[in-house]
Amino acid sequence: MFEKICIKSRELTEENLDISFLIDTMLFYGEVNVLAHTAEVRELLKFFDEETLRLLIQSGRMKLYIRQNIIGTAILPEGDYLHYGVGLFHEKNITAHNILYTSHKMKVNNSVQNMKFADSFAELVQSHTYEPIVSDLIDADFQNTSYLTEAISKIIRSEVPEYSPVEPIRFDIEKEDQPNELFTATYSVHSNIDLDVLNTLRAKKGLYTMPNFSSFLLILAETCGDNYISGQFESEFATNRLNSSLMNIQLSDTIKRTYRSQEELIEFQKHVLKDCPSLGHAFIAGQINGEQLIRLLEEGDKFRAWLRGMPNDADVINQYIKEELAPTLSDNKIVKAIRFGITTLLGLIPVVGAVASAVDTFYVDKLLKGWKKAVKCSYGWAKED
Repeated sequence: MFEKICIKSRELTEENLDISFLIDTMLFYGEVNVLAHTAEVRELLKFFDEETLRLLIQSGRMKLYIRQNIIGTAILPEGDYLHYGVGLFHEKNITAHNILYTSHKMKVNNSVQNMKFADSFAELVQSHTYEPIVSDLIDADFQNTSYLTEAISKIIRSEVPEYSPVEPIRFDIEKEDQPNELFTATYSVHSNIDLDVLNTLRAKKGLYTMPNFSSFLLILAETCGDNYISGQFESEFATNRLNSSLMNIQLSDTIKRTYRSQEELIEFQKHVLKDCPSLGHAFIAGQINGEQLIRLLEEGDKFRAWLRGMPNDADVINQYIKEELAPTLSDNKIVKAIRFGITTLLGLIPVVGAVASAVDTFYVDKLLKGWKKAVKCSYGWAKED
């Protein structure tokens, strides 16, 4: 539990890397793997100075992987029908060094400094590549009719619940006899989904429209890729609720571990970290600097060491209160201990003392009043699109 997690932007939405979420993840997980391309590296450099980023990588708190290829779809018009190419895409002559150089140049337009950064960080990062077998896995998913029906229905119910088809949704993917010269496989789609109605409803909600079925194919293909990465790293995968559901449909055992940790995290924040400022939010807001961030993450090591000793089926919250808090809650000296950020809560309370002293008294009052039920957590572990 809370051992490893992977963070990757999604191809369809091109969301920026959430730095606050990344920091909070580093606080809980022993290994955080970030799969990045130019946009994500640029985002890291936007918030972290080079020394802080270097320390995060060298300390093992974050493992940075530079992506060498991505999963993508392409529309191939032919006659009156649309055909779709689905496969792995990569830029020519792309290397981790090139991506690091380009990303740094977007921040500092100085070729000497750009090259120095790329040379230095190229030794700290690793490369990540989807192997060709991913295309075979995607193809197998596309031929699984029951999976397609359930997955496509889940996507529509999640994003446009107002859509009411006159008959059960049908979504069949037919593999072409002759692959396109650019793709190992091309497909045609046969479906009773009314895209005009669907897009009208999506437009009213401010969502992007889908003039064809390529978006559906990309979501399905990337879900397969996400599960592949999860297996590669033997790790949980940070994603949104919809894609977690799709991964669950495709590979239930993997996502059950993710749900378990996500629910434990939410419950832990409700009861133990209630009213504490998020470490990631504090950093983004400038309340703590890079040096303080590193120190606080080091304090969090004690908490993760305690977590590693817990069995997988343990009730983390009750166990933590029983073992770590019950002996001290009756001692008035805990108030002073918390306010000065000493050893209580296995290194998590020091976050409060270091981040916002004005919160200390309020937090202590809440703590000593007996773990009141909290409002919905804002951590974002299962955030909607």
